[in-house]
Amino acid sequence: MNDHDNRINPNFQHYLEQRQRCRNKAKYRKNPDSRQKPPSNKGFKNVCIQRSLRAAKARGWHKSRRGLVYIYNTHPQTPPYDPTATPSHNIPYLIQHLPATVKTDRLDENENNIILPFRLPVWEKLNDRTRPYFYQLALSELETLSGHEYQLIPFVFTESRSLKEAIQSQKKQRVDYLRDQLQKRLKKALNRPDDSPVAFWFAFETARRGQPHIQGSILLRPDELRKARNVFHELNRQATPREKHGAIRFRGSKRKQLFKTRGCLYTDLNWADYNLKERGQTRMQYSRVTVAVSQPLRKHTEYYNNRLKVDFSKCRKSEWHRTCSAR
Repeated sequence: MNDHDNRINPNFQHYLEQRQRCRNKAKYRKNPDSRQKPPSNKGFKNVCIQRSLRAAKARGWHKSRRGLVYIYNTHPQTPPYDPTATPSHNIPYLIQHLPATVKTDRLDENENNIILPFRLPVWEKLNDRTRPYFYQLALSELETLSGHEYQLIPFVFTESRSLKEAIQSQKKQRVDYLRDQLQKRLKKALNRPDDSPVAFWFAFETARRGQPHIQGSILLRPDELRKARNVFHELNRQATPREKHGAIRFRGSKRKQLFKTRGCLYTDLNWADYNLKERGQTRMQYSRVTVAVSQPLRKHTEYYNNRLKVDFSKCRKSEWHRTCSAR
């Protein structure tokens, strides 16, 4: 690598130190009394929600492999089996895949995992561990509401040395700075009307080797892809032609391919889950804030989550009544 190359050198030291700390840490925290109710804190609830969403995505892939896909808005010409027929944001379909209970990492006096009923809390109780899943689902809904004029496109953007230096020279959190810059630059470049602001979210990662990048999803029209790509390159400031070639990657085509084999629910939830794999490490080394979202998407996600919570509660209540009646 020469002096004129703007790419950040790999550095695995932080990752190796973090891995050793994890190995030295106790695997479980035990509750001394089995009758004791597990701590009802925000972090504990979000861990349970994340596990339940991971279970939902696994069920989605399993049903897709078996051909058991719920057909949403069935058209006479729709074949009997179409894993792309039900969008990931479809609330009745999502509720079908959510588990009734969730296994926690808390142990009772007999060294057994404590199992709790799965519940969806209000939006304010969610944190960066779980909100990205709902950002992705809400973005999928916005895609459908636009009649697919705007498409949900996963993306990966790698920072240059110049951008890293610019981030370090100001006082904002890293992800807040990148979000604000993207919102401002995309609005100017795409020339969207006021009622169609750019919706996106992303998480910060380092690939476990000290190379900062962000991964997330954005809603764009196909004719806006080139302009959006240029915005990312301009945000990176100085970059060699080789760096530009791999600095920004749009993965919309890959998402559609996965729909056909793994279903929409698994594909979208798995992308959000994949982008959170380094959350603990980046929170420790860089900033406690590792996820950013544009204001339009945040507002719609809260609206989506509230509807999901209401329908989920109604569904669980009706199931409880049916169970009691059968006894």
